[in-house]
Amino acid sequence: MILTTHGLKIYYEAIGEGPPVLILHGWGASSGTMRPLLKQVRDVLPVRAVALDFPGFGYSDQPPQAWGVGDYRAFVESFMDELGIETADIIAHSFGGRVAIRLAAECPGRVNRLVLVDSGGIRPKRAARYYVKVAIAKVVKFLFKTVPGLAKALQLDRLAARQASEDYRKAGELRGTLVKVVNEDLQSWMPAIQVPTLLVWGELDEATPAADGLRMKQLIPGSRLEVIQGAGHFSFLDHSQEFNELVIPFLRGEG
Repeated sequence: MILTTHGLKIYYEAIGEGPPVLILHGWGASSGTMRPLLKQVRDVLPVRAVALDFPGFGYSDQPPQAWGVGDYRAFVESFMDELGIETADIIAHSFGGRVAIRLAAECPGRVNRLVLVDSGGIRPKRAARYYVKVAIAKVVKFLFKTVPGLAKALQLDRLAARQASEDYRKAGELRGTLVKVVNEDLQSWMPAIQVPTLLVWGELDEATPAADGLRMKQLIPGSRLEVIQGAGHFSFLDHSQEFNELVIPFLRGEG
């Protein structure tokens, strides 16, 4: 299904009837990635499960300029308004967790219960090698602007590509957005979250380590952390049964 908000055409999927559960995907993913979870939630709960494609992902339009987490938070509010959703339970993975953190902190009336799954939001400590890569990338960018012939002759584009992360290389039009998003540290927002919050992490998550989940537990009042052994960054897919056994009772208000 398609709706228009913020002047953008947004794709979403919705199944079932009842109280809404909004499912937010991670970076580089889409509502299609979350479809198994969408169906699992609807199969066992009398709810309306909704999954969307964030602007720039899946079948949705690109944002008009580089967006930060706050822009995506405002977008989700508008999306909920378009669907007539006043408040919802939210399940948010990775980058979607960043957006959900801001939404729950700034607009508590829009969130009933919050499930953060291998969530982003804590900026990692940077090793010296990271800053060396950033410096190389900036020098290469400068040379391409000032002496493009020399830069091409030296194949500096290949050097720059080797410095970039896989997400950055694949981001295309969203590179500016990715840079803004990953450099936002959301720890200061977390103590403002006052809704019941469940943190679910994969033990082997390398993208957002389980230590991030522990830090969020310390910062989000009354939150609970569950670590799924043997699961990675996509813990809801890696061990879906164990994930459901944690999340479904929480959404029922049983824990």
